[in-house]
Order: sequence, then structure tokens, then C-alpha cells
Amino acid sequence: MPKAGRKQANNASAPEEMASQATEGYVDQDDADEEDVPSINISDGEIAKRAYYIYLERGGEDGNAFDDWIQAEHELRVGREA
Repeated sequence: MPKAGRKQANNASAPEEMASQATEGYVDQDDADEEDVPSINISDGEIAKRAYYIYLERGGEDGNAFDDWIQAEHELRVGREA
């Protein structure tokens, strides 16, 4: 039986839940200065999926959703710029 408050790693909605947690308080790119926003289009779903894999690579430890999101976004942007 899983511990209270912990999500199972095979939860199909886990990437979407991480996306909503990680983006809480995040400045929407539409609200940012256009000069500061790279012109690379990456969907929230792609970032959420990569963030979820980063979460799993860390052993599924909770509490780092924002950092996982930022790392995933960075990795995807760097990968597409190359």
C-alpha cells in the first residue's frame, strides 16, 4: 500500500499533475517581453513529460517539481537549438 501523500509512478496523469504544480506562479511567455523569449516552440506537454522522467531519475522524490520543470524546459530548448 503506498504511503499517504505519495503518487504512484505509474499514474497516467502524473506528467500533467507535475506540469500544473511546476507552473504554479510561472510567468506566461505571452506576458514576458518578446525579446526575452526564445522563438523555439515547445509544448507544456513535452516539458511535462521530460520533467516527469527527471522526477523518476531522481527516484520519485517529491518537492522538486519546479526545478524539474525548469531543467526539462532548458534541456528541450538546448536540444532544439543545436
